[in-house]
Amino acid sequence: MDEVRYRSVQLYKVLGNPLRRKILDELAAGPAHPLMLARRTGRVLCAVSRALGILHAADLVEYRTEGNGVAYALKRPDVLALLRHAEAFVRRAARQAVGPSPARGSGP
Repeated sequence: MDEVRYRSVQLYKVLGNPLRRKILDELAAGPAHPLMLARRTGRVLCAVSRALGILHAADLVEYRTEGNGVAYALKRPDVLALLRHAEAFVRRAARQAVGPSPARGSGP
């Protein structure tokens, strides 16, 4: 497997986690502290911190210290377009799988 394909597979693994996805959606609105993200996502702080660490290692978010705390922000906002594209793909596939609905009351 070439390097680009390998990295894209790794990226999709990172993006496939619901909490990490939710954090990216929250950060789309602007920088946030881990505790704020924990409250918004309804998850415990340690889970949010772990997810942020994975997103940071994937080079998707960055952080800066602010006084005694740390604020995270999207480093690669273009990842949101990738996620929207994937969601549109899934919606189209679901519509195609369902197909047109039969008329009510008509039988074989």
